[in-house]
Amino acid sequence: MNINNENNSKYTYFLIIILSVLIYTNTIFNKYSIDDKLVTSVFEKSTPAFKEIFTTHSFSDKTKNFNFGYRPILISSFAIEKLIIGKLNPHFSHFINLMLITLIFCLVYYFLSKLFNNKFLLIIFLSIFITHPLLTEIVNNIKSRDELLVGLFGLLSLIMYVKYLKFKKLYFLGFLIIFLFIGILTKKSFYVFAIILPLVSIFYYKKIIVKELLVSIILAFLPFFILLITKQIIAIETPQIRVFEYYENPLYFSNIIERIPTGLTVPFYYVKLFFVPTKLSYYYGYNIVILQSWSSIFPYVSLALFISAFILSIKLFKTHVFLSFGILLVLLESAAVSNIFLPLPGIIADRFYFIGTLGFSMIVAKIIYLILEKINFINKLKNNVFEINIKAYISIIIIILPLLIISINRNFDWKNSQTLFEADIEHLKKSAKANELMSSLYLEKYDSSKNNTFLNKAKKHAQIAVNIYPKYGTVWNSLGYINLTQHNYIEAEKAYLFSLKYSPINLNPLFNLAMFYEKTNQISKAKDSYVKILETNPDLPNYLTYLKAFIIKNGKTKLFISKIIELLETSNNYNLQILLIDLYNSDGDYKNMMEQLNKTYKMYPSESMKNYIEETKKLLKIE
Repeated sequence: MNINNENNSKYTYFLIIILSVLIYTNTIFNKYSIDDKLVTSVFEKSTPAFKEIFTTHSFSDKTKNFNFGYRPILISSFAIEKLIIGKLNPHFSHFINLMLITLIFCLVYYFLSKLFNNKFLLIIFLSIFITHPLLTEIVNNIKSRDELLVGLFGLLSLIMYVKYLKFKKLYFLGFLIIFLFIGILTKKSFYVFAIILPLVSIFYYKKIIVKELLVSIILAFLPFFILLITKQIIAIETPQIRVFEYYENPLYFSNIIERIPTGLTVPFYYVKLFFVPTKLSYYYGYNIVILQSWSSIFPYVSLALFISAFILSIKLFKTHVFLSFGILLVLLESAAVSNIFLPLPGIIADRFYFIGTLGFSMIVAKIIYLILEKINFINKLKNNVFEINIKAYISIIIIILPLLIISINRNFDWKNSQTLFEADIEHLKKSAKANELMSSLYLEKYDSSKNNTFLNKAKKHAQIAVNIYPKYGTVWNSLGYINLTQHNYIEAEKAYLFSLKYSPINLNPLFNLAMFYEKTNQISKAKDSYVKILETNPDLPNYLTYLKAFIIKNGKTKLFISKIIELLETSNNYNLQILLIDLYNSDGDYKNMMEQLNKTYKMYPSESMKNYIEETKKLLKIE
């Protein structure tokens, strides 16, 4: 069979679409999973206006004390999705992701075909890249649409730059800058695509042209300034809040010098996942990735390998340019995911390695191509025509078939959070975070079914989590609840106290401890716990309802009235004022109740409060 490099593109695009649909169609039937709620929760009450999307942090939850991330393009994509079908739907979201990954595969082929003209080599590459299981997370995890959009706008940027190099038309630079702008507003990981621009300049001309290289370097730094200027212009008012925990990534608590030894070895976890993609995980993190020090031999071996790979890529530049480009992409991604410059959640994640997977797929494709050429399955004729033996196609199918099967099966794992957690826990037994998530899932199952099997499973995984990482405050809080439910009161109190010790900022354990003391008739300790919350954050969800019931039931009305009056001397908290009104009412002190009602109305005027005041006056027969 002959392949002509000039006339084969339409068949290649057809192959891309067929493979994409074959691998990822089953994702459409999946539901939300793991952290998809980060984006869906933005739309629970109403769809935010686009102005709000572009002027606030993307992920926020007052109850969980986080407010972080600036990804307006990602959130806008879901806002548009909701406008189209009326509400967010996981199946439609998965369909959008399928369309995006298919388009990305087409753009990858289009981009590489402008740099390298061996179409059969590109077919081998695409067969490996499209079917590789490392890409399944960015398609299945709806929140990871940000990585898909980064890939989309990153590839469009690279394509516009190639077109500028070919035609020297400034409007291509204009489109490039637009895509750089949109890309960096999608997620900071877009920087990696921007840094590829200088490589494109070199590989397009097959040599270094200083002028073009300087232009590409300027363009590569442009997204950094775009993001900086954009944030200055919009002036996000609320501070970023994201508490990083040791069990997520211990490198958050190290300086750059201390991070280097581990950072040099981190990319080799991805190498293993690329070549043996049978134990992919939704989370890795502490105790899965081994921390290294300067006294270990592994960082030095890693550094030697990276330097050797870089030298090899330079030597191959003239003879095997495709292979050289693939090696440089792997090295670039290795630097980005190393955690040396920026510690990443979970240390490693499948979704972080899109460009690395692309680079490795190029390397493996070129090696396969050279082998097929060596055994005469590929013969180059004249005029850029290749004679391809049918055995070459069979060889490729045999190579990619296991990848295809693993990818399709991995998609089934992502059906929902439970299927995902249960599929991965077997190889995540040493992960504190994975066991915590497993425990939380079973607790939710118990709360909805009251089936003690789920409660026992929740306890098992929570205990494993704190055994791995004893300072895991949120898990101790869960163990407090579990032991309280099982009437293990001594163990419940210990767990809540451990939770407070290791998570002093989180008030939920203190609230739970207050209810625990109340339930076990330790009224004085319950009162002290309730007061601490009152002093720190009276807006804690459900807190005031339980507090009011506790006050009335235990005759603490006058004590808490005095405490609230004291707090209102330095605060105008609305909920405190409403609670004070209720307590005056419960105590039969209608004079002070009306005074407080009028005072609160002046601060927080509303039609409903005005009507309430009028109705109360009538009931009390007050003029």
